[in-house]
Amino acid sequence: LTAFIGGRTGQATGTPLDIASSHNLARSVADAAWVDPSSTAFKTRAKQLRALPIPSGANFRDETTMWHYEGMYNFKNQIQAVDLIVGANFRQYNLNSGGTLFALDKNGDEISFKEFGAYIQASKSLAQDKLKLQGSMRYDKNKNFASQFSPRISAVTTIANDHNIRLSYQRGFRIPTTQDQFIDLNVVTRRLVGSNPLLVDRYNFESNTVYSAKSLSAARASGNINDLKTVTFNEFKTEKIGTFEIGYKSIIADKLFVDAYYYHSTYQDFIAGLLFTQAVDLTDADTRNGYNAVAGFDPNSDAGKTAILANTIAGGRLQEYGFDTNADGNVTSHGWAVGLDYALPGTFQLTGNVSWNKLIDQQDLIDKGFRSSYNTPEWRTNFTFSNREIIDNLGFNITWRWQDAFFWESSFGAGVIPSFNTVDAQVSYKIESMKSILKLGAQNLLDKKYQTGFGNPTMGAMYYLSISFDEFLN
Repeated sequence: LTAFIGGRTGQATGTPLDIASSHNLARSVADAAWVDPSSTAFKTRAKQLRALPIPSGANFRDETTMWHYEGMYNFKNQIQAVDLIVGANFRQYNLNSGGTLFALDKNGDEISFKEFGAYIQASKSLAQDKLKLQGSMRYDKNKNFASQFSPRISAVTTIANDHNIRLSYQRGFRIPTTQDQFIDLNVVTRRLVGSNPLLVDRYNFESNTVYSAKSLSAARASGNINDLKTVTFNEFKTEKIGTFEIGYKSIIADKLFVDAYYYHSTYQDFIAGLLFTQAVDLTDADTRNGYNAVAGFDPNSDAGKTAILANTIAGGRLQEYGFDTNADGNVTSHGWAVGLDYALPGTFQLTGNVSWNKLIDQQDLIDKGFRSSYNTPEWRTNFTFSNREIIDNLGFNITWRWQDAFFWESSFGAGVIPSFNTVDAQVSYKIESMKSILKLGAQNLLDKKYQTGFGNPTMGAMYYLSISFDEFLN
């Protein structure tokens, strides 16, 4: 851009250039910074960058471990009145990224923590198995968060023999991930910081005022320093969800199988991303020890706010952070799905399903400056035409899949994921003498390129030939 402007104004050439010539000048300057990908210099530099930890390079050292233990016991031999099951689990997290991803504690070590849970579930069939009731309760405790109880109750009833209706309500929760809590990573455009009190203190978020990035953009657009909005830091909590679901399942005329449901969920303490900005000492090294406030700089004064808007902080600079926190109030979502399976003549099958999901309060979260990271297309569908044995031992299936475009957002980046559709196909042959099945198939048969997330690799076709052994092959 500097070269292009220099060409147009004549600062770079002495004489102003036209648009095409200025573009060529800018192109030559840009190309000079690139190394030929086929050259030895490029390969050497790429190897060096892969070995360096981010942000200087592209290397993550990840030797994190998680130990998980669980057990379950069914009391079917001791209790006949109800079906009773109990279980428990235990987890130990040992973070170890060599300081490339996770924060170090005050002793220079990475964090370890534990969580455990236990549950009990009871179910009972009534009215000659036309009504089945089930209830459960789960208890979980993570070292860094308050205890959680998760009840669930459901009922399934059969009407007119072939029509089944199910109702359920459950409370659940989501413990913030290890990255939500302890990430400490400079991604150049901002620093991603975990929401654990250790890091809130380390980066002086409460003592050195921070302003939301959304309000900073608004204040710069309006020129009004009063549009700057401060961010407050409350206790980071687990995300809670309550979900009601109603479903229907039936076989109609011995040919059509139908399975449908609708759900509505309400979140409390919804975990969402937030961007905010802070004035920090320009001389602070980019270390894991936090940033200090600019000496003599008052970010709450009119002069300080004006300097933040203009990015003219004497002895300091603006540092942007990505931070996960709990959104205020309730956040709701809902959706539905219908699945059909139709038996055609000659043992052919036609199956398909369509689903729709929506985060109702997504715009409200955006307006408040949060990043929801819901990352779910509203519409998805697939249809399959198949026959397990069109002739002796030979079967096939062909599937068409489609999903709608949607907006992807995360701490890594954000962007629109275009809609896409693919065709999968498979032919199988049963080798009875070997009790085996030979399969020849393809995923994304037509090799239509697509992505499933922002920054994810582009997916193409995958073709395969496999043989599987089945001891119980008929």
